[in-house]
Amino acid sequence: MKKRIVLLYHSIGKSNANDLMQLRIPKAELQKHVDFVRLKGMKISTIEELLSSKDDRSRVAFSFDDGYEDQIQAAEILEKAGSRGTFFVIPGLFGGKMPGAGCWNRWKLMSKGKILELSARGHEIGGHSLTHPGPLDQLAPIVRRREIACCGERLEELLGRDITGFSYPHGGISREVQRDVAEAGYRYACCSEPGTFRPGSNLYSIPRIEVRGRDSLKTFVQKISGQGEIWRKIRHHLSRLVHGIIRE
Repeated sequence: MKKRIVLLYHSIGKSNANDLMQLRIPKAELQKHVDFVRLKGMKISTIEELLSSKDDRSRVAFSFDDGYEDQIQAAEILEKAGSRGTFFVIPGLFGGKMPGAGCWNRWKLMSKGKILELSARGHEIGGHSLTHPGPLDQLAPIVRRREIACCGERLEELLGRDITGFSYPHGGISREVQRDVAEAGYRYACCSEPGTFRPGSNLYSIPRIEVRGRDSLKTFVQKISGQGEIWRKIRHHLSRLVHGIIRE
């Protein structure tokens, strides 16, 4: 049976002692992931291509959240393999830094020029909210809709084409959030719940397999093969529950 796997990455580079969430992975590790997927005969596609494909070939999409400048290295690795990736970016923060306390607020975000360049090179650009204010399901409706709609509008103005994909910041998702994303004109949206995409699944809650800096190649192989997926789903939902309690 053909597989449809969407991978989730953040920053690319040397590990950082302050990166407690292990959001950054070394460039060499990403190269191993690309090489393994190709060795197994899986086609590397953008998410839009993965969703549109009608063939029986298993496909893997490499997606990157936040739009860190170091993700250019990921684009180069994929291009050398004859493939392209999907980059979810934050138009209200182009060329700046991520908000909040943490190592990520020292990682520079791509400028408008870099985003234009990625798009021109054939990579898919998607939205990740206008300013990354926090989980969308925790925002007032008027603020949430602005973050979703204005994100796509600014990207379309910059790139001169439709923006079809969206990624929920902090994984904040609810029925209302999904409805707002659909009404804003996006074709699909990715969440942070682990799992593989299946034909007929909800296009506004596409699961992704998150890859972190602590993952060895063996762990990566286990993740994309589905080993331990049930436990990862349980941990994901428990984490969401704890974070929700803390915010309250």
